[in-house]
Amino acid sequence: MRVAFVAAEAAPFAKAGGLADVLGSLPKALFRLGVEVAIFIPRYGSIPGTTEKIASFSMDFGGEKSEVAIFRAFLPKSKVPVFFLDFPLYFGRPGIYGEEGADYPDNLRRFAFFSKAALISASALSWFPDIFHIHDWHTAL
Repeated sequence: MRVAFVAAEAAPFAKAGGLADVLGSLPKALFRLGVEVAIFIPRYGSIPGTTEKIASFSMDFGGEKSEVAIFRAFLPKSKVPVFFLDFPLYFGRPGIYGEEGADYPDNLRRFAFFSKAALISASALSWFPDIFHIHDWHTAL
């Protein structure tokens, strides 16, 4: 079985709360049980440059064509891949959800973009999950 975890956060790469902790541990536990897992999160500006670019794809969003790059790293002490979807216009910012105590005003658009990009990125990687395990409102589309 293949399970794609799609979320706004995953420890230790991007963390604002408990969601990141779940994504940093649950996929590892399932992997140890023999489940093929992968994590998909945005590539925020705050994520260190320890990832490698492995693919890219084009997608339409809001009537415009966008180029999205896919970078990869692994959860520490594991073989669980983390795929970072790179689109600097929406995710090249220092914060995950906002800065200085205020949300980014375009968060709904940012995460709608991410939700669509996550679905397309699995195909772009020729990796077809049986289950998309989505987390919180960020991936509810």
